[in-house]
Amino acid sequence: MDTTELRIEPRDTTIVNEYRLNEGKLEMRVRDRTGGFYPSHGTAWRVLNQDELNSHIALNTIVAQWMSSKIWRAAHN
Repeated sequence: MDTTELRIEPRDTTIVNEYRLNEGKLEMRVRDRTGGFYPSHGTAWRVLNQDELNSHIALNTIVAQWMSSKIWRAAHN
């Protein structure tokens, strides 16, 4: 599975959330619109916990839709 990233840039904030599937785990990090990192969030990718994954799936967020399509493609290649 590759590590293509999903970048979400809400219109009403300067925070950008980046997601990636890495070795079968969903990871995220927070950046600003210029590509810098927020000191309070650090620079490293972090693995989403089960509650966070469940929330994305239950709410059918764009992250859940993206993750589902990536997993489906990997299973059918």
